[in-house]
Amino acid sequence: MYRKIIAIVMMQSLLGCWFSVKNLGDDTESELIVFANDLIQVVDSVSDNKRPLVFLGLRNPEGSQTPETRAIEDYVVASLVDSGIDFTVSTENDGRWSKEEVVGEDGSMSHSIGGRVIDYGSRTYVRLFIVDENSMIVDSIFRGVYTTYVEDAVEERAKNSGIRRSDLPLDVDLHWLVLRNEGGIREAIGLEEGMALQSGDQLQIRYRLSKDVKVYAFLFSNEGGIESLVSEDFMYSGLLHYGPTENGWIEMTAVDRVYTAYFLAGPMLLEENKNEFIENLHELIDQGQVNEFNGLDKQDRLLADFVSRAYESEVSLDIIRGREVVSSTRQEVFVYSDGTRVQSYAEQLNGIPLIIRAVSFRVQ
Repeated sequence: MYRKIIAIVMMQSLLGCWFSVKNLGDDTESELIVFANDLIQVVDSVSDNKRPLVFLGLRNPEGSQTPETRAIEDYVVASLVDSGIDFTVSTENDGRWSKEEVVGEDGSMSHSIGGRVIDYGSRTYVRLFIVDENSMIVDSIFRGVYTTYVEDAVEERAKNSGIRRSDLPLDVDLHWLVLRNEGGIREAIGLEEGMALQSGDQLQIRYRLSKDVKVYAFLFSNEGGIESLVSEDFMYSGLLHYGPTENGWIEMTAVDRVYTAYFLAGPMLLEENKNEFIENLHELIDQGQVNEFNGLDKQDRLLADFVSRAYESEVSLDIIRGREVVSSTRQEVFVYSDGTRVQSYAEQLNGIPLIIRAVSFRVQ
């Protein structure tokens, strides 16, 4: 599950490292950026690794996360992103580490990066480790910074946590990717509202977020079947995310069905209302209110109503469909492990406080 990405600092900082860095004094900001940039030099030892690194986070000597470890994590992650290093953030060991562990175990099949934070005198030190899939140390680095800078970052982080995420715009670059096997050759085709896919076509999504939010994506068929593209979870901004996995696809095998692919991103989504929402979706089908392409507006409105329950104040939610979408002018090329190359132009979505995108299509 090392592909799964979550913002391990989001629950205490609604704006993540971007606001924390931007609001600090020049001295604190520059010192912490240099500090983090020095630390991530350790990844040079595994620069030829073909799998993304897994960032495990930081802990104090007791194995706990603290406001100090989280503040430094912000800068380390920002440096990894800025440097273009291919990495993901683990969700498998977000709890306490034992004192005996160098870093917590993630269970991934890739190299991992994590470390310990130690205060000594007037300075705060981080020892960052690279470990392989067997938890053996590959390399490490030890750097320090004045504790006052870390304290400033912690204070700024706490101050920013009072800002409401719902007041901030969200931007998403979203790729709908479909592969079709034509005579033994896999070819990419576009996914548009109302189009017909063939049995055997494969679907994947890729996306980037402008801020750390929850994401949930799923397929819903006109016969009531639901298949997850992305499990509802927090995702980091600035990184390329995949659904269902980086090299995984959902194959469309059932014919004569209409599917709707939903993509949701925002500070809060279905939360504990998901099961009730699914039950109500099935009721719409059983009552004949949704039948293939008929009644999709009712299906959309039901989803919007359930998502809005998570917000204390009233929010206006519109489902983005069809011609409402603007595409990027910049082409991206994705290369898969089997050598397949897919060219794509991202949909550029934006909204406050969240985004819901829907595409309905037939499989024949």
